[in-house]
Amino acid sequence: MRKVALICGLVEAVGLLAFAISVLVKETSATGVRGSGPHPLVLFIIFLIFAVAIALVTRALWLSQSWAKTPFGLIQVFALLVFAYLPLSGSGSLARLGGALVAGVSLTGLFALVKMRTEN
Repeated sequence: MRKVALICGLVEAVGLLAFAISVLVKETSATGVRGSGPHPLVLFIIFLIFAVAIALVTRALWLSQSWAKTPFGLIQVFALLVFAYLPLSGSGSLARLGGALVAGVSLTGLFALVKMRTEN
């Protein structure tokens, strides 16, 4: 089950990195007046920090460090909150699909973490 949890953590880190890059590219290529939201570079840096943090916690889990289990579980819970937010905030089927994918990966990671705790 450790491998499944590691794969889920890696997918989440890479997915968040790809999302951070897409936010930066989309906002810098758009024309017109920007809204009152945060600057795209600020959003990119925030998402990049979270992606690196997820990767570091996943690496610690890979190295069998016991402290990493709690943050990894919290990451999965936060990802489930994203799943709850995406379909409500987005419009269209792409937001629903993204939410479903996030939920699937986070539920799988949470299940693998619980099974990993019972195996030890």
